[in-house]
Amino acid sequence: MKKSAKKPIRRAAAARAADDTVVHHASETLRVASERTRDFANDGVQRANAGYEQLTQVAQDASEKARKSATETSLTVLDVVKEDADAAYDYARKLIGASCLSEAFAIQTSYLKGRFDKRVAQSRELSAYVGKLAGQFRVAA
Repeated sequence: MKKSAKKPIRRAAAARAADDTVVHHASETLRVASERTRDFANDGVQRANAGYEQLTQVAQDASEKARKSATETSLTVLDVVKEDADAAYDYARKLIGASCLSEAFAIQTSYLKGRFDKRVAQSRELSAYVGKLAGQFRVAA
């Protein structure tokens, strides 16, 4: 009887050992899966942070370029306004000094022709400047 009693004990011990091995492998697999999931999530967070930093830098650069461009454009427009004011003052001074009507017409014609020519030149310069600005923003994007 002792022989038959030992077999079930051995089988039970073997079954417990097999169960322990399965549980150990399952625990190990779960631990490794958890580590990989955590690593994957951390990698995603790092990539998202890097992308956010790049996006922030691009936005700051674009903002700085826009600010500089707006400042340069404002200064250019102020130069045009100053030049117009100087030309108008000079025109008024000459017109007041005209001794006859024909001289006044000649002064007015000269002023209007000069302003027209200047406007054409300023339009070309402004167009080239705006094209240059558009090219800068197109390259940056």
